[in-house]
Amino acid sequence: MKRFNVSGSYTLKIPYQFSAAYLPQCKTEIVLQNQKGESWTVNSVPDSKGRLSHTFCGGWLSFVRDNDIQMGDTCIFELVDRFEMRVHISDDGRGAIIAYNIN
Repeated sequence: MKRFNVSGSYTLKIPYQFSAAYLPQCKTEIVLQNQKGESWTVNSVPDSKGRLSHTFCGGWLSFVRDNDIQMGDTCIFELVDRFEMRVHISDDGRGAIIAYNIN
């Protein structure tokens, strides 16, 4: 995770390729589930300029704080249903290369 994902604006940009393939071209709610089976609802908002990329915002802050996600953590998003993702969180990357993957 990068700094703006876990502080300040608390947003997560979703890659264009994933957004175009799996997310609608309108604001929608996505359910994020951690490895314990706990769930949070986040807003998935399309780019205001008409591009197909999305941003996770409203609700993302609670997900980050409740799961103690820090800068440098790796989060892998697994699509398990149309608007539901299981998030695998690892802190092995703290202080190393920062990355996030959406599968």
